[in-house]
Amino acid sequence: MNSFSPIGAGFRLVFLRPAIALGEIAWRWSFAAVAWILGGALLFEYLDTLPVGRVENFILHTGQPFLVWRALRNIFQGSLLRFTEATILAVLGLMIAWILLASVGRLVVVRAILSEPGMPEPSPRKGILSTLLSLNFLRAALVLATKLSALGAALAASSLWASTHIAAADAVRMFFLVWFAIGAIWLVLNWLLATSAVLTVADQRSQQRNFLSAVRVLQQHPGPVLVTAIAFGILQMLGIAAVCGAALSLLVIVGSHAVALLFLEFALVLVYSLVSDFLHVAAMVAYIRILKGEDPAVAVQIASGTDLPGYGASVDRDELILSDLPLPAI
Repeated sequence: MNSFSPIGAGFRLVFLRPAIALGEIAWRWSFAAVAWILGGALLFEYLDTLPVGRVENFILHTGQPFLVWRALRNIFQGSLLRFTEATILAVLGLMIAWILLASVGRLVVVRAILSEPGMPEPSPRKGILSTLLSLNFLRAALVLATKLSALGAALAASSLWASTHIAAADAVRMFFLVWFAIGAIWLVLNWLLATSAVLTVADQRSQQRNFLSAVRVLQQHPGPVLVTAIAFGILQMLGIAAVCGAALSLLVIVGSHAVALLFLEFALVLVYSLVSDFLHVAAMVAYIRILKGEDPAVAVQIASGTDLPGYGASVDRDELILSDLPLPAI
């Protein structure tokens, strides 16, 4: 009997072929490193443009909170527009870089998965890279729309509280309820777009651009898809909970050693990111197996004519019961 387990297949391939997961880690961490370097350079360049005169320098060294606050106001006055313009340019540049890098990285990693024995052949149609670029552009636009919606929800809750004078607790509850709805919508749409980017490379049935391959697979195999998504979501949440618990433990153990605490927390985040990327690759393998709809090992054995346990050998045509020739009339 065929025991088809997409989740088990995903973990098995990740453990047998860790180089595929390392390829996923390579492009993700490369973009993260560039983003951190660009953000740090932007911050230092912005701080270097701030005018600090002798008066402000003297007031800052007084240590008086009120005087320091006034000096900071004078230093940062009129620089918000420059910082906003630089931030917008940096975000747009990072968004374009992520769209390109994520599209190429996803194509390379998925094709590496499909090159494994028993996996389906890649989609033969042309224009897969352009489809991936479109899907990742939609994901980037979705992130931007989610952040703007969250900011708008905060402003709307504040305006409603100021105009209607409702209780602050009610305004806070409404604010978090709207944030929860926005987060749930982003989670579902981002999963559909990310999964479609994986399946569009492996889908042989569609000969045209398909932006939502995950929707069709979800309609055809709702049970395995939902179980896989929920299982890997639970594993991700358990990983986040473990990281939070370990961070609190380190805070208690290390104490006031700020440098050691910062280094250990950074190492902890790197370990979680490593595990999270391995889980992401395992989830991609599971969705590809669900798209195929059967265990590839069994399919290869059937195609090669190899006898499987429980299937038996070829039929003996000389056997009176199993023969396909009619018996002579008596």
